[in-house]
Amino acid sequence: MLSPINQPGANSTARTVDDLKGKKIGVTTAGSMTRWLVDEGARVETGQPIAEIETDKTTIEMEALVAGQLVEIVAQAGSEIAIGEVIAYLE
Repeated sequence: MLSPINQPGANSTARTVDDLKGKKIGVTTAGSMTRWLVDEGARVETGQPIAEIETDKTTIEMEALVAGQLVEIVAQAGSEIAIGEVIAYLE
């Protein structure tokens, strides 16, 4: 069953997907996806750094909130992201 928040791909109905979203950092409302630290398809563990996001004040590492496989990267390196915007999907 898919996450009720976002449903990537019409043929994905047999899997559970957790969406990774840009997180709030202080009063900053947007940032830039600097780079992914893992590749699409990689298995990740809870707390593992998976991406770097740059704001006007700092660069932070975003950690996986759950263990799973990174099945789709939505925000490519160099793209601008907003708080709450889906940047990837974990299965």
